[in-house]
Amino acid sequence: MDEALLDAKKVAERFSYSKSKLYKEIREGRFPKPIAIGGRDQYGRAHNSRWPKSQIEAFIQETIDQAAEV
Repeated sequence: MDEALLDAKKVAERFSYSKSKLYKEIREGRFPKPIAIGGRDQYGRAHNSRWPKSQIEAFIQETIDQAAEV
């Protein structure tokens, strides 16, 4: 399966976030975690983080659905 992977810059732009805001949302559990590509450094941080495009689209749809329930 050849699914597009989005980097932090593209994901942040999609939500009108800065990259720091994106990572804050992840830390606070309000945004899906990325997958680590290329291993991790000595501190456990991913060298390259990416989100499958389908994961971001599903998150958007879930957010819309939750807003409609209110």
